Amino acid sequence: MSASKLASESQGESDDLPPIEDNEIDTSTLEYSQRAVRNVGINNNYELKSYDIVVVSPDESIGTVIAKCDGHLLTGGVYHGTTVVAEVVSVAPNYEFVGWMSGNELVSPALSYAFTATQDIELVASFRYYSLRAVDLGLSVRWANGNLGATSPDKYGDYFAWGETVPFGKADNSNNMNYEYNVPHTYDKTFYSWLTYKFCRGLNPTMTKYCTNEEYGINDGRTMLLPADDAAHVIAKSNWRIPTPQEMNELISKCNWVWTSLNGVGGFQVFGPSGKSIFLPAAGCRGYSSQRDGDNGYYWTSSIDEYYQCNAYCLYFCPNHVSKSYIGRYLGQSIRAVRE
Repeated sequence: MSASKLASESQGESDDLPPIEDNEIDTSTLEYSQRAVRNVGINNNYELKSYDIVVVSPDESIGTVIAKCDGHLLTGGVYHGTTVVAEVVSVAPNYEFVGWMSGNELVSPALSYAFTATQDIELVASFRYYSLRAVDLGLSVRWANGNLGATSPDKYGDYFAWGETVPFGKADNSNNMNYEYNVPHTYDKTFYSWLTYKFCRGLNPTMTKYCTNEEYGINDGRTMLLPADDAAHVIAKSNWRIPTPQEMNELISKCNWVWTSLNGVGGFQVFGPSGKSIFLPAAGCRGYSSQRDGDNGYYWTSSIDEYYQCNAYCLYFCPNHVSKSYIGRYLGQSIRAVRE
């Protein structure tokens, strides 16, 4: 939450001004600088106006927000300027940001909303919960109605390297391979390569987990994801998990796949023996950037390729082709969860 008093003037400002005297503004709210408000008492053409700006999240476990005034973070006190930016910093899994509300009015749907202060205002970030729903296609497991991290079936959702549980754009302090030495230091996943993959030593083939052949790394005897490394299990919980290669084969071979679009998003509508269906958007994948979205889909399974163990099995599709395939474990791909 951010609540601050914003001070602005009716006309321009000067860079060469003496410090403001304590008796010229309400010092009970002035915590950071006596130059927070300028152009006061310089001449009669300048008029000091002060507005209360409140930016709040209804629950910081769902979403965190900040506010800035002319680039300065508002944390309380008096600030000089007129341009305010209300910004959503993070949103919890299975929640979608709806927009900024002022009273009962939707002011803006943008995650970052800039405006000029002309009055007191309280902006409340509004969020909507989106829960994965299990669809019984008539197969051995039930399939989620949307991608992991998506807020509706037509959304791409998040991208994950195989065996990683923190998606693209988020910080993972457990993954030293993500550490960025440039200032500011960060563990954010900003691209996907062997250099950022959690279970290798920065190049192929140096696997440190899920390997049965010492040609490819450390032999730990594991080929299937443990629950702690299964993003669907970690994030969605409630017995959700990444499908096995056999379950993915079943989806391919026992269902009718129809290329279509949902709300303008290309992908396959997959009809099961039960007559029910799920939509798989062509979300592409991520390496150094987003690749092939709109025409290609890549969805992880829970097993490595037993022959070339730097790869893992996945579903691959394009408008005229659907198959089980394999690809480098480091790439960021979609996850469609299953449960019994």
